[in-house]
Amino acid sequence: MGIESSVHGMRSAFCDYMGNETSFAREPVEHCLAHRIGNSVELAYRRQDSLNKRRAILDHWAEYCAGVDQ
Repeated sequence: MGIESSVHGMRSAFCDYMGNETSFAREPVEHCLAHRIGNSVELAYRRQDSLNKRRAILDHWAEYCAGVDQ
């Protein structure tokens, strides 16, 4: 019998790991999950996509998933 997985489960695992095991800020972590953060006014003024921060977060996640020592 195989292990079942779902998109929601992976998103939840990512969010739990980032919140409990790393010091990454919540906003860029949520941005990695494609969550919209803030109200319409804040979103209108936020023009940066935090690409470098998101890259660092996702590189860290990839190393964790691959079993690389952090």
